[in-house]
Amino acid sequence: RASGQEGGATYCRYRLEVTGVRNAADPLTLGVQLSELRLFSGGRQVRLSGAKSLHADGPEAHGPRNAIDASLATKWLDARVLGRGGGGGESASSSTLEVEVEASELASGAAPTAYEIVAAADFPQRDPLRWSLSGLPQAGGRCVEGAGGWVRLDTQEPFSGRLPSRLTSYGRLRLPARPLSLESVLSQLDESGPLAAGSLGAGRLLGGE
Repeated sequence: RASGQEGGATYCRYRLEVTGVRNAADPLTLGVQLSELRLFSGGRQVRLSGAKSLHADGPEAHGPRNAIDASLATKWLDARVLGRGGGGGESASSSTLEVEVEASELASGAAPTAYEIVAAADFPQRDPLRWSLSGLPQAGGRCVEGAGGWVRLDTQEPFSGRLPSRLTSYGRLRLPARPLSLESVLSQLDESGPLAAGSLGAGRLLGGE
């Protein structure tokens, strides 16, 4: 099992960008949905303080905070993945959930080592199938803002593991196996495209999960 990463770049926010669902052609597929998005540092769940949908296209009752409320009775639902909407820099065929890490977690210096998606209670055709997870670095307790600041940590195109049953997890997916120094992140922010950390061992299912 992965352990906490001391001295590496920590990320103040994470973005889950979903670009595909199990069955987009089904008339009941009104978008992508999930019950929970969780981050882990070793075996400990990382506390999250906020969530939002970028260019949201979903009912208020199924808003982004449902994805971090620790309740399997709620879900996040967004239709943008089906090609609706417009404006902004993101693709109109992706739905993006952004979550914020609690300040006390950032102060600890331990970066998350894995993440987990939990499927919602109904409509399996809406389950995420293709997605990427990115992080926004922080320095001195402040996010490193800017268009190139997001670091690609994992990509599933498509997810190759066993698809979940209702209210179960896709499994814990490993984040980069060694820490990125903040200096290496900052040195690459001006290069074209997002910095990708996937070559560092990300995306594999953790054993025993």
